[in-house]
Amino acid sequence: FSTATRSVDGLTMEVTAPSMTQLTWTGTATEASIRAMRDFGAEARQEFGPDAVLLGLVDARAATGFDRGARTQMSELGRDKPWDRMAFVGVRFEVKVLIELVLRALELLKVEVAEVAFVDTIDEAEAWLLRSQPEMQTSAA
Repeated sequence: FSTATRSVDGLTMEVTAPSMTQLTWTGTATEASIRAMRDFGAEARQEFGPDAVLLGLVDARAATGFDRGARTQMSELGRDKPWDRMAFVGVRFEVKVLIELVLRALELLKVEVAEVAFVDTIDEAEAWLLRSQPEMQTSAA
């Protein structure tokens, strides 16, 4: 698994370092791509173990949104919580709002969700993901 790179409907997923995954999202996320993301995260969690802090860097600079099927899969992805921390790079406002709404809804349902940041560059994402004190994190604007 650890060397596998997968692509489904504009979403490319790969492991880039121990406990670090990178996802590159182009175009509109589909039900199949979000389901593949869930499966990839679950396999990464299994590969690195339940005690590992699994990090996800999502390069979403070319992402345009979610189709209807993807929106329903988003809540399942959040509920599964394969990643502990996720940094989204270059997310459009509409996409950010939808992600935040899903996370807030899950929190209201008392579901533990991943820490999430929205940043402008890959370097900012990597720096945020690799910080050693997660309790000091806040979502960036």
